[in-house]
Amino acid sequence: MACANCGRQRAIRRRGLCKACYAVSSVRDRFTPVRNTGNAGPAIIEATGEPDTPTRAPIGTAWKLRVMGARAAAGLGVFHPADNPTAFLMVSERFWRKVVRRWARRQLKHGEGKT
Repeated sequence: MACANCGRQRAIRRRGLCKACYAVSSVRDRFTPVRNTGNAGPAIIEATGEPDTPTRAPIGTAWKLRVMGARAAAGLGVFHPADNPTAFLMVSERFWRKVVRRWARRQLKHGEGKT
């Protein structure tokens, strides 16, 4: 960042001035100190209440993230006690077919599938 007064040298002081400009009291008095906010991050907005209706959106999906974003933008809490808690919906249908096939093979192997 360049000096706010001369613009030639690197600003190293809190007022955005270089060392030479900061040394001159008349220049220093024209610039107000810049506050160091540190790494405060975004402002946190407190939720005013609970969402009105639960969502059937599975956990981790884009649908659920949109619902939670809309709730936060409205100033509501992002979670509802009756939201869909099922994480198994995230697993693909292909995975469930594989599980069912293995279970059926095991049943047949142990003679439990025969009548």
